[in-house]
Amino acid sequence: MTVQDRLIRIEKSLSLSGWISPGDVRFLLDAVADLRENLSPSQLLLPSASSTQSPGTFDIPAAFWSGSLESGNPDSKPWRVNQSVERIYQALDSGEFRLYFQPKVNMRLGKVVGLEALIRWEHPEFGLIPPLSFLPQIEESSLIIDIGEWVLDNALSQINRWQKMGQMIPVSINLSVNHLTHRAFLIRLKDALSRYPDLPPNLIDIEIVESVAIGDLKAMSQLMVECQEMGVTFSIDDFGTGYSSLRYLKRLPSNTLKIDQSFVLGLLHDSGDMELIKAVIALAQVFNRSVIAEGVESPEAGVVLMWLGCDLAQGFCISKALPGDAVFDWIKRYQPDPSWALWSGVKFDLSDVPLLLAQYDHSIWVTRIVDRIQHSRSGLFEDDMGDQDVCRFGRWYVEDGMNKYGNFDGFSELGKLHHEMHVIADEAILSLSTGQWDEAMVYGERLVALKDVLFSRLANILGTIRLAHA
Repeated sequence: MTVQDRLIRIEKSLSLSGWISPGDVRFLLDAVADLRENLSPSQLLLPSASSTQSPGTFDIPAAFWSGSLESGNPDSKPWRVNQSVERIYQALDSGEFRLYFQPKVNMRLGKVVGLEALIRWEHPEFGLIPPLSFLPQIEESSLIIDIGEWVLDNALSQINRWQKMGQMIPVSINLSVNHLTHRAFLIRLKDALSRYPDLPPNLIDIEIVESVAIGDLKAMSQLMVECQEMGVTFSIDDFGTGYSSLRYLKRLPSNTLKIDQSFVLGLLHDSGDMELIKAVIALAQVFNRSVIAEGVESPEAGVVLMWLGCDLAQGFCISKALPGDAVFDWIKRYQPDPSWALWSGVKFDLSDVPLLLAQYDHSIWVTRIVDRIQHSRSGLFEDDMGDQDVCRFGRWYVEDGMNKYGNFDGFSELGKLHHEMHVIADEAILSLSTGQWDEAMVYGERLVALKDVLFSRLANILGTIRLAHA
């Protein structure tokens, strides 16, 4: 298809759908009138002779493909994916895009509460491609609107299929700022919803990133109100990474705040991230918003989030994103992590959070040592692993732990076990440094056994706390 044919097609499509008036892009037709008939838009962007990378391509490291969602078996050589606007148009026309859905759950109740729709490009050569490898290329073009319309319609179609199977579940979709602020957006949204009259509009939730939401605060606020009047809800994604303030939050009538995954990933290791999460949760409570954490990758992170007051979560610990036809069966089989069920009926005391973090830290510490012994991998540093008073568990034990739990049965034994574990860890490290691998393995086994005893004693303390707060 020639450039001129492409533009005529776009103009016709947009004018018929109400996005533009006839003639709005006529000047573009004039601009390309002299182009050769076989010249494509990507050829207009050919690099200079000194360039080493063709425009419209993006080097994707092999590690980017290592997630369970991506197909293929890439080696260490970077993949090169053609990202030209023309090629992405072709992908849309050819039906190469797919919607995947990542579950959201209420950890306390053990129930699935929603899904986030995530677009993927099923590339005929490279397999399943994540959105960051192609959406940035079209962010400023009208194609981003076409793709947004595709996402909305396919999400509604999938919800309709689930409804017929007896499953009513909300789905969040991500739309670009250019799409949301287009003058015909509300008209097209009403039209899309009207095609599924049996579906409650509140099954659609629109996610917008915080920085976009406050770009034109008045316009975005009005848009959100008008969508909410239809029944559609709004979530502010990546909350806390932009320009959060009480004024912005008050004026943006969102239904949900999503805690950015960068904070969640650092929750168990960085006290600053924990304080940020606590602040977001507090803001959500003050302004009567729901709050959900994204990027939950361990059961321990889920427990801490529950203790902090955030019961809703999504992340790899719960499930990867799934094809639409796999979601229904996954929901039927879903079981919450046992540790979440254990604490589901407990009124938490935030002063007990350091105990859980210290336990998690010590588990990671043991895992790293055993991993070093078994695989001789790097990453174990004696300056922060060899001193029992330097590790977080050691600091917790002699400070907060002793002050709060010193009178608990068996607490004094924790200190003895902790000391013995560090002695054995030092011996394991020494054995490794002198090449005595069999001896190091024996020390590793002893270390794991002592960890089990230590955690059994901690479980008794946690059980006493749980009963006290039940």
